[in-house]
Amino acid sequence: MRHALSRSGLPVAGVERTTAEGWSFPARNPATGEVLWDVPDAGVADVRSATDAAWRAFHETQWSTDSALRADTIGRLQDALVARSDELALLLAAETGVPVALRGAHLDAAIASMRRELRAEPPGVTAVITPATSPLAVALHEVGRVLAVGGTVVLKPAAEAASAALELGRIALDVLPRGVLNVVSTRDVDVATALVLDPSVDEVSYTGAAVNAERVQVAAARAGKRVRVDAGGPVPVRVRDDADLAAVVAGAAAAVAANAGQGCRLPTSVLVPPHRYAEALRAAVTAMG
Repeated sequence: MRHALSRSGLPVAGVERTTAEGWSFPARNPATGEVLWDVPDAGVADVRSATDAAWRAFHETQWSTDSALRADTIGRLQDALVARSDELALLLAAETGVPVALRGAHLDAAIASMRRELRAEPPGVTAVITPATSPLAVALHEVGRVLAVGGTVVLKPAAEAASAALELGRIALDVLPRGVLNVVSTRDVDVATALVLDPSVDEVSYTGAAVNAERVQVAAARAGKRVRVDAGGPVPVRVRDDADLAAVVAGAAAAVAANAGQGCRLPTSVLVPPHRYAEALRAAVTAMG
């Protein structure tokens, strides 16, 4: 694909364009701190271009009303992502440290989930804000949800994990109609706020830290947007008295350790009957070892 190897611009309005101010920031290897490449650093003008493009695609084209077009197009996007999935898995590993061995949960399953039957009113223009943990899986899930029902998207990834989202946008340039999916990467919280408050945006979908989730929810609600927030958090596992304790504890340990503790919902505590505490502790030590 003609856009696949470029990391120089923002996929906005059906083309790849440099930022209005010419800004960029470095993507770094999380293990060594080494600079990998430069990532476009969007400003408010770039956000406005993206939201305008998404608004026009929703209101002035057949995307929101033609379900057959959407089904065919989303299917072709999935095929394109599958064809590039090995590269995307390596890109995730390089920039975020997600092990390639975990690509099933962090990439492959998310691509497969994009082709699903949904019956709902199109949400209009949705700003999708994604986290640094499992960034592509969250992006694919939310982008797929919105596109399937005829909405359009401005995707803003976390600055620490922007490259995979930008590559998603660049792959989509060859498949999706102009303006249906736009991607803006930025380090500037004021630019992210401008996206949330933009008058062309109808819905805000935020996945990430709880403190920022509250800010997004309040700001977006005051601006009259529909808001979807997923702040994650620890998930306690409750063990019945007759459960296979070693298996449950080992499963929780594997989930916590698999991506170096980086995840939205992790079973960080296992609640056991008091008389099985010593047994659970031994199982936890063994499993973590």
